[in-house]
Amino acid sequence: VWIPETGEDEVRDAFKHSLSVRKLNNRAKELAVASHHPPQLLHDPHQRLLSPGKPFSFVLSSDTFAEAEVGDVLSFTVQAEGADDLPSWLSFDAETLGFNGVAPASPPVPDTVLIVRATDFDGAWVEGRLVLTIGDGGEDRR
Repeated sequence: VWIPETGEDEVRDAFKHSLSVRKLNNRAKELAVASHHPPQLLHDPHQRLLSPGKPFSFVLSSDTFAEAEVGDVLSFTVQAEGADDLPSWLSFDAETLGFNGVAPASPPVPDTVLIVRATDFDGAWVEGRLVLTIGDGGEDRR
């Protein structure tokens, strides 16, 4: 790690450690090292089996993601794999981690793979995959 000779600077590495260097006088420097732990995916969300043409509603388990930093809050986003938006038949509530909608009625419909991202205050993130399958047999496959 390069440490500047004068002034103030910050250096970061891939593990989210930061080293702040501040020149106090011509000889002394103050070094501060901080460590940040990104959020963790504890387990991928359970695959869901949705009945064609039927309304559905479910919430992801609260133990899907974890944040090691005390007081840090995670925010959540979802997008369909390979797309910028969710399918028109699906809604997501980032506050509750809830999904709802009406499954397409015209099978065969390919599985919908969703990427659920948890981001912490520092911008570190982790993703999990949620697979939605449209077919006869109910709403929840665990």
